[in-house]
Amino acid sequence: GWYDAKTGGDKWDFATSKMPAKNITLYAQYSANSYTATFDVDGKSTTQAVDYQGLLKEPKAPTKAGYTFKGWYDEKTDGKKWDFATDKMPANDITL
Repeated sequence: GWYDAKTGGDKWDFATSKMPAKNITLYAQYSANSYTATFDVDGKSTTQAVDYQGLLKEPKAPTKAGYTFKGWYDEKTDGKKWDFATDKMPANDITL
C-alpha cells in the first residue's frame, strides 16, 4: 500500500484521507507474497506456507519398509534435489 513514511507511518486511504494544506510524499511499501510448499509422500501430503524467497523447513524424513529415503525432489522423476539450506521459495506453489 501507500504510506506517509518510507517504513511504518500511516497508510493512505485514497477514499477517505484528506490532502493537507502542504505537499506530501507517499511511499510504496511491500510485503512478500506467501506460497504453498506441498510435500507428497505416496499420495499423502503435508504443506507449509512460505514467503517468497524464504527457506522451507525440512520435514521429518518419511520411512518405508525396504526403502531408503534419498531426499525431496521437485519432480517425481529426473527432478532436482531440494537443498533446504540454500534453495529459496519461488514465486509460485511447489510440490516436493
